[in-house]
Amino acid sequence: IKSRFLWMFAWFFIGYHIKVADFCHFISYFRIKFRSLEDVMMKGIIAVLGLAAILILPVFGCSKDEDSGSIFSIKTGGNTAEENVQETETQPAVQPVTQYVKTWGVWFYQNEQDIGKPSKDVSEKQYMDFGSKVSTLEKKDINGKTYSKVMLPDRSEYWVEAKTLVDKFIVITQKDVLCYKQPDTDYADTIMLQPGDLGLFSREMDGWINADFLAYRPVEPGGEIKRVGNKWIKDGYTEDLSTAKEAYYLSLAYYYLYSKEKDVNKAIERLEKAASINVTGDTEITYVINDLLAGLTGENEEPTEREGDVEIILPVQDDGE
Repeated sequence: IKSRFLWMFAWFFIGYHIKVADFCHFISYFRIKFRSLEDVMMKGIIAVLGLAAILILPVFGCSKDEDSGSIFSIKTGGNTAEENVQETETQPAVQPVTQYVKTWGVWFYQNEQDIGKPSKDVSEKQYMDFGSKVSTLEKKDINGKTYSKVMLPDRSEYWVEAKTLVDKFIVITQKDVLCYKQPDTDYADTIMLQPGDLGLFSREMDGWINADFLAYRPVEPGGEIKRVGNKWIKDGYTEDLSTAKEAYYLSLAYYYLYSKEKDVNKAIERLEKAASINVTGDTEITYVINDLLAGLTGENEEPTEREGDVEIILPVQDDGE
């Protein structure tokens, strides 16, 4: 019995250790497998989260542009990048534009708050004559009128009503320049412009010039004299500023010779002004002024080329009041 008991104990002891070893081996194997499974699962979770981030973040992190339908418009300062680019293209910085005073004279006001006041009530101002050159910086509607902010050559800035400025002048320098109603040779008019006739530039198209001519000419040879007004011309003109200044005072002299307010003395004054305004030499129309002035001061006879009293509109004079 004792021997049998010892053999049973021995077999139990050996079997126990074998089972324990097997169990430990199983546990170790399971832990290894579990660790591999854990790694696989963690990698899978990371992959799933990464894919979700790629798919979901653009939806919540970016805003869809309603106009273009794009979801890649990045918000910057309240506007999308696309909107910012569009604003830059449609609202470019204003570039200074060279213009000239087209009236007898006009007051420039330095302070915007003085606009609309009589010139006598404004201290910071400057009077500018016909032909004075400025750089127009911007335009602004004030009290129902459009005003231009301009800069003089000394870089001082003023405000003036926009309608007193023009881009350039057109002066006829050749005889019998034909006018046109449209920028096409099939629209020829019967009016012939003459040297010294002044026009205020309006626009240009395909080599044609459109201008508002202050001249008064017969509708047809020997016919009724009327204001030429807005016409198209192709050639026979200059844009020279010195010539334009002479032409302006020549137009005033014609007014005092041929309007109902006929005044030969005032006409002579305007011609003398025209003859002396340029100190750099004669222009292409100086001879017209000298011939007319000589006729008035020498023989005191009015030219017969434009006989008859006609109602002529005096080019705008503005004393700033």
